[in-house]
Amino acid sequence: MERLLFVSALTCNGKQLQDFSVLVGNNLSGIDQDYPEASWWFRSKVVPGLFSAQRSFLIFMCRQKVAGVTILKHSFDECKICTVKINKDFLRNGFGNVLVQNSLSLLGFSPVSISVSEKQVDRFRPILKRFNFELKYTKKSMYTKNTSEYFFETAGPSSGQSKYLLSKIVDCDLFCKYKSLASH
Repeated sequence: MERLLFVSALTCNGKQLQDFSVLVGNNLSGIDQDYPEASWWFRSKVVPGLFSAQRSFLIFMCRQKVAGVTILKHSFDECKICTVKINKDFLRNGFGNVLVQNSLSLLGFSPVSISVSEKQVDRFRPILKRFNFELKYTKKSMYTKNTSEYFFETAGPSSGQSKYLLSKIVDCDLFCKYKSLASH
């Protein structure tokens, strides 16, 4: 069974936010290769932002496992897809497309920005093209010495539709019941 789960201060209570922060944090392994300060950023920026309703998670569950996650920033000055992480067992299944499309729908603003490491930009190029992201600028050694970070913004409506649209997103209470039933 596949589900999209939207986690925010508007949909979850404090205990649920904490539990989902741990779940997402545990599923970010590997990003520290491109972003050495990722653990610090997650603890000091993302988790507090989740509680203040300036950050949210979109989690794709498949076979009772986290297949992928996006971390979203929605503040007064910026709407950004901060992180797209697909777990290795679920690569090449289109889950990145599902997460980005629904992240764009949730952010609902134009423009939406995303930055991608030089090491990952070729891998992300199909998603960037599909959702009409345009390169705005690059910055050398921003997160990793001698590695450029590419900054993109949406340029207009995206092409293609996902079979997993927002109607399939479940709320936190329902997900917790689902998770509890699945573990028995």
